[in-house]
Amino acid sequence: MANVIITKDEKNTTKLAKNLDSVAISDFTQVGDVNEKLLVKGPVAGKEIVKEIPVASAVVDRITPMAVAEVMPAFPGGMEGLRKFLQKNLVNPEDMEEGELVSVRIKFVVGYDGKLQSFETIQDGGSVFNNEVIRVLRKMPNWIPGKSRGENVSVYYTIPVKFTGAQ
Repeated sequence: MANVIITKDEKNTTKLAKNLDSVAISDFTQVGDVNEKLLVKGPVAGKEIVKEIPVASAVVDRITPMAVAEVMPAFPGGMEGLRKFLQKNLVNPEDMEEGELVSVRIKFVVGYDGKLQSFETIQDGGSVFNNEVIRVLRKMPNWIPGKSRGENVSVYYTIPVKFTGAQ
């Protein structure tokens, strides 16, 4: 193992290997523990030092919604279960002509506890159609929450719904 020096003096730094083909780089990230310490060893100014440095663990904000999580939230039963739930519970709120199409997109938060909240219309299909989608979303069972760094987190999710006239 090479000696490690932590310094601002560029003269004492180790140069990067010229042939990076012979260097192994891992795709694994090890999450630190708040009680863990990093051990730094090496010669500094002619003296051998050993110093323990606390490792700061990243705190996961469970409440503030994120756009993307390492594991995205999911409806119990997956996408097929979600499709069946919507088909069973959505009611076309207005008579529509054959071939007519109304699209609605609702953005909401899947909380760290799996509860849906903060509904926002992203694509407006008209108030009766928007309200019908939100009504059904409020009836949904809790979702499987998203995860980041192994902890449940709140995540934004958008659902598109299309209402069509009977054919």
